[in-house]
Amino acid sequence: MGVGIVVCIIFIIIAALMMTRKLPALLAMPVLAVAIAAVAGMPLMKGEENIFSTVLTNGSLKLASNYVIVIFASWLAQMMYKTGVTDTMIKKAAELGGDKPVVITLLLSAVSILLFSSMGGVGAVSMVGSTVLPILISIGIKPMAAAHMFLAAMSAGYCIRPANMASIVAIFGIETKDLMTAAWILLGVEVIYLLIYLTVYMKKNGRKYAFAMAADEGDDEDMKNIIQVKKVMGLRGLLACMTPLLIVILTFVFKVEAIPCFIIGILWLMVFTYKGNWSKYISMVTESCYNGIRDAAPPVILMMGIGMTLNAVSASVTQTALLPFMQVITPATLTGLLIFCCVLSPLSLYRGPFNVLGLGACLATCILNVGNFPAVVLAAVFYCTFRWPAQACPTATQVVWTSNFVKCEPVTLTNKVFIPNWIETAVSVILTGLAYGLIA
Repeated sequence: MGVGIVVCIIFIIIAALMMTRKLPALLAMPVLAVAIAAVAGMPLMKGEENIFSTVLTNGSLKLASNYVIVIFASWLAQMMYKTGVTDTMIKKAAELGGDKPVVITLLLSAVSILLFSSMGGVGAVSMVGSTVLPILISIGIKPMAAAHMFLAAMSAGYCIRPANMASIVAIFGIETKDLMTAAWILLGVEVIYLLIYLTVYMKKNGRKYAFAMAADEGDDEDMKNIIQVKKVMGLRGLLACMTPLLIVILTFVFKVEAIPCFIIGILWLMVFTYKGNWSKYISMVTESCYNGIRDAAPPVILMMGIGMTLNAVSASVTQTALLPFMQVITPATLTGLLIFCCVLSPLSLYRGPFNVLGLGACLATCILNVGNFPAVVLAAVFYCTFRWPAQACPTATQVVWTSNFVKCEPVTLTNKVFIPNWIETAVSVILTGLAYGLIA
């Protein structure tokens, strides 16, 4: 019991350092992993389980397959941007909306959801957002509201993104197909959230803002980029724009694993966007790969730390030390688990204990090892709490970029939707928990 209390104290200290930005998540996770292993009594070098080999070496490689998935996803995102596919999809959606702000917003949201179902990372967010946000603002949506709608659409796409699902699958030791029901529930709830937000906003503001863009709210250079973009045209262009949809179909219909999905997506894009000079085109493909690796670097490094934490917590010596404490605090019933997660879901922010790509990797592993719930149920519920920080955490890179684009502080932006996000997370946790509880 004493070890569990000490680990909780370490949790709180690490979380406080992350929230106050004294310690970035990239360093916090390895520090947490080593601290937990040391407190549990794991030796530094000797024995079958030790900090050097079990935690640092094997832990940093534990999620290696996910690194590759993230890199391929970032590579595809870069290629879609450089070939003009991303801009074409966004522009066509805006054109189809005509002079109707609501229709334009819905179409842009739908395109953003589709794009982010295969793209990810701050690089992809900046590529899509630098086009979508100025369009929304130009049709009269207030900058902060435009930011909220864009982040909600991005989050909806993330719910069914193969790379995100692969991370959860690796942590809980389940199969991708086991998480698909949760992904669709999350997508549905997020879309409803977006529709409610848009309805409330339009009812409150009406159409008096339509086409009334304030000069200081938009960036002239960004507006120029909307006009001067690359385009793909004709049947080949249409098929190229189907790339994100292809990824979704391969994942959810044909149950293809994430890495082959993205490789097929890259090859598909090459077939339908190649024209002109082959050497120049291949140079673009190569550059997209390098840029994709650069965009993938932060999540890859973070996953190394998460792998270390998972190995530190799942080691037998650690589980023996933590089990008495975890048996006391872990809910014994599904109802208790759902209440536990609904009430404490704000702790998913700032890479907290309900964010599985943060301190939540430790909590999830500890609850899993108590044995009260099947891995698939825990994975589904924690996938729900994982959604909130993706959309509205002040430290999330996509939130920081978006808030900077609309010229407001990240905390100000996220505080505006704190309660709605809490309600949405609770609803998704309950629906998903009940669905998987019946299955299990």
